[in-house]
Amino acid sequence: MIHFFSSLPKESAERWQTISEVVLVVSGLALAFDAIGEYLGDHEKLPRLLKWPKLVFILIVVASLIGEFAGDAGVFLTSRRLQEVEDV
Repeated sequence: MIHFFSSLPKESAERWQTISEVVLVVSGLALAFDAIGEYLGDHEKLPRLLKWPKLVFILIVVASLIGEFAGDAGVFLTSRRLQEVEDV
């Protein structure tokens, strides 16, 4: 995976960095949605439309954490590649 990013041209690295940043934002929003949903569920104030099993909220947390890890890794690797391109 690291080799993939280390050989990208500048335009592709920039595109992958943007994708990674979007993944980070979406994952953060999903995590915030989950936190609000769990809080409202624990206090019996969750709207009927969102009364999902607890497992759904756990899966949202897991998916968000994986997304944040992947997004962080993408930003880290593409930033390194863009710095290499800039140095040349």
